Amino acid sequence: MDSVTKIIAALAAPAQTQRLLQLQTSLGSDVLVAEALSGVEQIDGTGFVLDVTALSVDARMSPDDLLGQPVLLQMQATGAPRDFHGHVTAVERLGSNGGLARYRLRLQPWLAFLAQRVDSYVFHDRSVVEIVEDIFADYSGLVPAWRWALADRSQYARRSLTTQYQESDLAFLQRLLAEEGIYYWFEHAGDPGNARLGAHTLVLADNHQGARDLGAVRFHRSDVTERTDSVQQWSTARRWCTTKVARASWDYRTLELRQASAEADTAHGAAGEDIDTSGPYGWQDNARGQR
Repeated sequence: MDSVTKIIAALAAPAQTQRLLQLQTSLGSDVLVAEALSGVEQIDGTGFVLDVTALSVDARMSPDDLLGQPVLLQMQATGAPRDFHGHVTAVERLGSNGGLARYRLRLQPWLAFLAQRVDSYVFHDRSVVEIVEDIFADYSGLVPAWRWALADRSQYARRSLTTQYQESDLAFLQRLLAEEGIYYWFEHAGDPGNARLGAHTLVLADNHQGARDLGAVRFHRSDVTERTDSVQQWSTARRWCTTKVARASWDYRTLELRQASAEADTAHGAAGEDIDTSGPYGWQDNARGQR
């Protein structure tokens, strides 16, 4: 291809060469070109939500061709691109000017699909690990990837009775994992040459050993000449919150009420107490309840 042909091709449609953001979808390379990114990445919750505005020469693109499909978004960074892999959970056409059409895509992990199924179910003599994997197995069509990073899996004993009642699979898992002190995040790996464009893996942990060292980010003034990331503003905030939690569970085997509580150290005195029951036989003994 000669230089004139390259120029004509570049003017005919947007391309992703040398762009800060590169978007790969099931429609093929350069069909959608990333224009802007706005998103949240977090521990727990659904993991991440990314809203990508993209441009295309096709103003009649069908949302059904993208909805639910895997997507890879790569952000140019120092040393290597930063990969974000997920599924399209929403597609919106924002308009066109006769030459280019603008679309908005929402990217979320496979975990977000668990919010779409509401169920009631009782698990007997299953540990938290077994319950979580039982539910994940129902979503094999999404090719979910996850791994456990627990300090000691044996400390999670079988739960006599665990009830999911009229709640989504996601809400149930979030509640269950919070009870057991397990948190989670996602790790991304891009592979533009693969049909699934890579993978995002859910990591479930109860310690900090499995987390990667993120290094240091310098505190620096805002400057248009900056070439590296920096923290440009820092402020403190305080808010009133509950400082004590108390739970009780009836042990129908020994006919005893098992109680557990925890209180945070604070210089401002007690701010309130969260009191509730955990259902029958919520824990096997007081030590487990206290944990």
